[in-house]
Amino acid sequence: MKKIVRKQKVDLNVRKAKRTTPSYDNLKFLKVGRYWIKKKHDISLKELEMLLFLYSENFFTMVTYNKYVNIFGFNQKLIYTLMNKGLVHKWRKEKFGEVAMYELTKKGRRIMSDFYKKLAGEDDYSVLPRKNPVFNKKTQNYTDKTMAMQMEEINRLNRESRLKRVNYDWKNPNS
Repeated sequence: MKKIVRKQKVDLNVRKAKRTTPSYDNLKFLKVGRYWIKKKHDISLKELEMLLFLYSENFFTMVTYNKYVNIFGFNQKLIYTLMNKGLVHKWRKEKFGEVAMYELTKKGRRIMSDFYKKLAGEDDYSVLPRKNPVFNKKTQNYTDKTMAMQMEEINRLNRESRLKRVNYDWKNPNS
């Protein structure tokens, strides 16, 4: 025999949640940016993390480098990989009483600047296959296709937000 269940009205007092939108939501597309860096510049995640650290350092020594390497447990020879790729160079050779100084090359600084601009929405991802290998139809795999669609969506969102920032009064252009 089935039990009859009576429905009762229940009044739920739901508090209105105070929701705030973050002023900076740049990092939500970090994975897309990392994938773009990997495909375009052949940079691994470890190399990218090291470049992110070194980008804010003007000149650095191996002591500074080793402090950061110890945090993440990277390979000590990662600096030589970055030097072979032309992203870091020795600015000053070691001499008696002076330590060797290193810095990012122009190429390394440009790559990191482009990466920050893409994450901040200041610059769009190129949809040309010669400038962005993700859009190359000949070598495109499934991940490339999904990332390409996401890059197009990011470009659309960036354009919309840039248009919203322009507050031009068409009725009163002198104001």
